[in-house]
Formats: sequence, structure tokens, C-alpha cells
Amino acid sequence: MSKVQMKRTLVKFMDLGGQADLQRIWASYYSECHAIIYVVDSSNADRIDEAKEALLRLMKAPELDGVPVLVLANKSDLPDAVSLAQMKEAINSMADYMDTRDVRVMDSSGLDGSGVRTAVDWVYSRVIDNRMNKPPVVRET
Repeated sequence: MSKVQMKRTLVKFMDLGGQADLQRIWASYYSECHAIIYVVDSSNADRIDEAKEALLRLMKAPELDGVPVLVLANKSDLPDAVSLAQMKEAINSMADYMDTRDVRVMDSSGLDGSGVRTAVDWVYSRVIDNRMNKPPVVRET
């Protein structure tokens, strides 16, 4: 788990991993989840459908209703990467399961950091905007 102080809010990030055996533990984190950053390897077109199926399972989880979702098309800087338009088309095909939640698809590169700050800022603003529907956990320090 990583922690980042943003303004007056402590934001915790957890990388749960996308391997099939790790996906089984995802549900144990749903109750504490205020946003999802779903990272897809956009340079591996053969696995886009697999990533889409896993995201669809998240969208169907009742505990995650209304939770904002950011899909990060990572490795978008590589020449063989799926285009942002193609990634958006794949995600838009799940629109029936998106309900009223905020969903955005963005390019990023973990290698050079492009898109990361914009992504974090978007998620932060959505968590703040969504605090009436899913209040943040406040702990005394």
C-alpha cells in the first residue's frame, strides 16, 4: 500500500494485481474502495478482452455502485500500443454496466510518467465530488 498526502486528504493506493488467482481477493477491498484505477497494458492487444472481462466483473459488484473508475491505458508510448480511441471503444461497450458512475479512459506511461499526474488529479477530484455518496473514512490520529 502506498500513501500520498493530497491537500488535506490522505490517499491510499493498493495494487491488487490482475492475475486470475489474485482477482479472487479483490472483493475483500470493495467496502473501503472510493475509486478504481484500472491499469491495462495497451501494448498487449491480445489481452484487452481479458482485461475488459475483469473490469466488467468489477462494474457488476453492488458494493462498487457509484465508485468512479479510471481506466489507464499504460504503455501508450509504445509503437504497438492499442490507440486511445480503440481502448475507449472497448470500455464504451460496457456502458450498460457503468450506471451513474464517472468513468474515464486515459493514456499513460509508467516508464516516463506521462499521464500519471493527470490521472491522480482526476481520481482525487472524483473522490471529493463523490463524498456524499461514499463518505471518506475519517480516523483520529
